Amino acid sequence: MKNKTLIFFFFLTHISVFAQKSCRVTYDVEITEDFFKEEDGTIAGGYDKKINEALKTNAPNFNFSLKINNDASYFEAVKTMSNDNDSFGHKMTTAILQAKNKYYVNTSKDQKLTEVEAYGKKYIILDSINDWEITKEQKKIGNYNCYKAITKKVSLNSDGTFITDIVVWFTTELPYSFGPIGYGGLPGLILELKDDVITYRLKTIDFKQPVKISKPTDGEKVTNKELLKIGEKSNESRGW
Repeated sequence: MKNKTLIFFFFLTHISVFAQKSCRVTYDVEITEDFFKEEDGTIAGGYDKKINEALKTNAPNFNFSLKINNDASYFEAVKTMSNDNDSFGHKMTTAILQAKNKYYVNTSKDQKLTEVEAYGKKYIILDSINDWEITKEQKKIGNYNCYKAITKKVSLNSDGTFITDIVVWFTTELPYSFGPIGYGGLPGLILELKDDVITYRLKTIDFKQPVKISKPTDGEKVTNKELLKIGEKSNESRGW
């Protein structure tokens, strides 16, 4: 309740100075930590080290686009700047960044849809918007005063449930409740987002181009748990 009250206060304080409009936001991406590590947390060697280096080298070639129109947003990768899209490093980075996924968020309906391709089919993962802890920490990103907020990402796979902190910096000077990879619900645009190994950073904002957003409909609707079960059955059928 405390966080919801704080968010409401932010909206009352800042929403009057910036009418809600459509815009396009682009983000750079960087792999800031090693994806593969040894069991004790030390830097991996051998083949895993080469993969880590390939990921860090290829990630800057990717840009992501966030389209915003009133209470909805759509996030996806844009055409990469790499001249070698068929290379092993590029394909690995595409997989790690989940660059083929598309994310739709509607704040008025508390709805988050993620369009994915898995096990030879298209799926739309149904989810709700995250709850946030807004901290007192502040910093400047470009010309914008930003606040730090934290939420939890719950990941499911055959090994169990894993929880990761998602740390973002948002600005109430741009009161759009959206950000990268389907995160939103804050009283301002997310300019920077970091999970355990990947960081998205604001690159450009365009207020002039018209924006049209369509809700994803191409795919079977499932929850994360249902998709996990589908994956387990698929692996069993292959003898894995």
